[in-house]
Amino acid sequence: MHPNRTDDSVPLVNLPLVTLTDRRCASACDAFSSAVKDLRLGTLVGARTAGAVSGPSQGHLLHNNTGLMLPERHEIGADREKIDTVGVPPDHYAPMTAMALSTGQDPGVAKALTLFP
Repeated sequence: MHPNRTDDSVPLVNLPLVTLTDRRCASACDAFSSAVKDLRLGTLVGARTAGAVSGPSQGHLLHNNTGLMLPERHEIGADREKIDTVGVPPDHYAPMTAMALSTGQDPGVAKALTLFP
């Protein structure tokens, strides 16, 4: 096995960034998408993220001896907007459709490719 070497002559900053998102984008993907959008690091393409990004849960015992798990914290975006249960909307809405799926097309990728110079 040979190690893969990186090409240090290729700049890795100040390059355009397009992030593809959809409803399956949850947890850390929600947080990443929010940071890309709010901090203007790139463009989001696709559909709204899942909005499933709460903190670790804490158990609470109720008096009927049942338990309830609630997150101790909730994720908020860089602009202080709520992400948990809401998700992050894309800059360019290009959802996967049944027709696109059946014909082997991806509207998100097609739109993303138009955003590069």
